[in-house]
Amino acid sequence: MRSLLILALVCSILRCAAVAAQPVDPALIDGLNAWYENGVEAALRTWYSNRPDLAFELKEKLVPGTKDLGTVIDSEVVAVQPISTRVTRYFVAVYFTRTPLWLCIDRYASDTTAFYLPLRFSTDPDRILPGYLTEYRL
Repeated sequence: MRSLLILALVCSILRCAAVAAQPVDPALIDGLNAWYENGVEAALRTWYSNRPDLAFELKEKLVPGTKDLGTVIDSEVVAVQPISTRVTRYFVAVYFTRTPLWLCIDRYASDTTAFYLPLRFSTDPDRILPGYLTEYRL
């Protein structure tokens, strides 16, 4: 029984390490840099360059949601989670002077192109981040 517990613990640790080791899409980093330098609209134009209507729709949601957070001071890709062979999920923290904003954004790769699906965001990490990142551990 004890060896099964140790095996489960080792598998869990290796899975977390493998998830963290996933490469980050350069377009995601470009968008985060654009946000830091020129605001949320620049990030959305970077991520959704081929879907301007979606960029506008997300801007209409993000701008009111971020207006009281202060200035962007940094950002970080917190975790990368492969969902399938074609979908990768990125969990991102955008650090404002008053609080972080948590993002979840999926990248879909079809046979001919790759693009981002609509992102989700919240100042509550439990609404965005997976449990293995937010659950309390002793």
